[in-house]
Amino acid sequence: MKLTFQAGDFRAALQAIRHAMTTEETRYYLRGVYLQSARDDQWNLVATDGHRMGVTRIRAIPNGPMPTWQGILPADWVNQVASAKKQKEWYHYELDLSDEMVRIGLHGAAEPLVGKLVDGTFPDYCRVMPTGTPEHGAIELPAKNLKLALQALCGFVKPIADVNAVRLSFEKESVCRLLVKMTNYHWQSAGASVSIELAKPIDAPDIGFDAFRLLDIVKSLIPSLHNTIELRHYGPSNPAIFCVPGQADHLQFVLMPTRI
Repeated sequence: MKLTFQAGDFRAALQAIRHAMTTEETRYYLRGVYLQSARDDQWNLVATDGHRMGVTRIRAIPNGPMPTWQGILPADWVNQVASAKKQKEWYHYELDLSDEMVRIGLHGAAEPLVGKLVDGTFPDYCRVMPTGTPEHGAIELPAKNLKLALQALCGFVKPIADVNAVRLSFEKESVCRLLVKMTNYHWQSAGASVSIELAKPIDAPDIGFDAFRLLDIVKSLIPSLHNTIELRHYGPSNPAIFCVPGQADHLQFVLMPTRI
């Protein structure tokens, strides 16, 4: 089976969500990007490590009836395609998909890039997607300032999973306060905070996330937005959605909260 995508769209989709792939050997079925036919000529790409999930959708270039297919593109193959040289807007990628292999011709490469599909079943990601109206609304955060704050706070701690918690506190004085807490190897704690001006007061409870996972998400969303990131706040104990306002169907991330 062959699929054709605009090179820039396919490469950008992989770049946006590949950080959500797991690196755990035991969860081999998550060590890649799930590619799934949706409706018409739309295709879903999903990556998750069990704590965060990136979901994006791109359009294939029609070439006859669109097939139904699903499979897990291997992580090493994904990283090579995502790191390939940027192509002209008119350049297309043609994917050759079988039950076991995926091939793609990269511009300037003598041979196609071949990968073995991950032999496993990807979980039903739709079951963990929050739905309905967020309990505490859709909160718009200034994207670049949030990125700078997270970079500053993450700069003095080591990227150890689940020990670097960032607290988002929404104060009535139109300030979003970020507080990062870190536990080092000796179980000592350290913290710092950065205040970010918001456009309007927010009445919502504090919520905590892994600082480095949140930073990865913010970096992925910034290239596709103007000024803001939307946080859909379903409660401090429930998964949250991060996306570009009005563009959740194109790219969104689900992030599990962490205890703060």
